[in-house]
Amino acid sequence: MSCIACSPNVKCPTLPDDCEPTKRGCGCCFECKGKVGATCSNFGLTCESGLMCVNTRGVAKALVQWDNFGFRGTCQEVDMCQLLTQSWYALLRDQKKLTARVVDGEAVTVDQPATAY
Repeated sequence: MSCIACSPNVKCPTLPDDCEPTKRGCGCCFECKGKVGATCSNFGLTCESGLMCVNTRGVAKALVQWDNFGFRGTCQEVDMCQLLTQSWYALLRDQKKLTARVVDGEAVTVDQPATAY
């Protein structure tokens, strides 16, 4: 995917002091990452550090990839131990998929069939 160059005439707004700046896909200006309760999605806002995008099914993602169409949630604080415990129970219950794993200290969802080892 390539983006159109930003016009030099674009006037970007000043961000508040409590803002964690980010840019959306092809955005020209910085904007604030989502705080608790903000809507997040693949082309929408990303969540502030320490928060995860959680959808209505309870799937939590540290970063919603651009090609994860249809994933929409709200920025929430997530208890890592609780998230991983729920994921393992789901895996043991139906052996269909593992909903989270830890990568670099953050829970990341895995939307693929679980494999037995």
